[in-house]
Amino acid sequence: MSDKYTTARLTKGQDRFEILVKPQPALDHKLGKQVPVSQVLVIEEIYSDSSKGTRASTEKLQKHFGTEDPLRIAEEIIKAGE
Repeated sequence: MSDKYTTARLTKGQDRFEILVKPQPALDHKLGKQVPVSQVLVIEEIYSDSSKGTRASTEKLQKHFGTEDPLRIAEEIIKAGE
């Protein structure tokens, strides 16, 4: 795992989703530069609480994002989250 990473978060309803991202590539991606999501993510995993290592359930991912694909979900978290 990379030494430098930050957490990107998005809350939908009562559910929170988090991903671990590399700060500079994430900022570049959010600003519209052509950086693939796979190069932004530290790990292709969606968490409900990344500090505890709690993964988001597949049911909640389907409910809120309509997919379980971590790259598509990460794309939305990066663009719409904090």
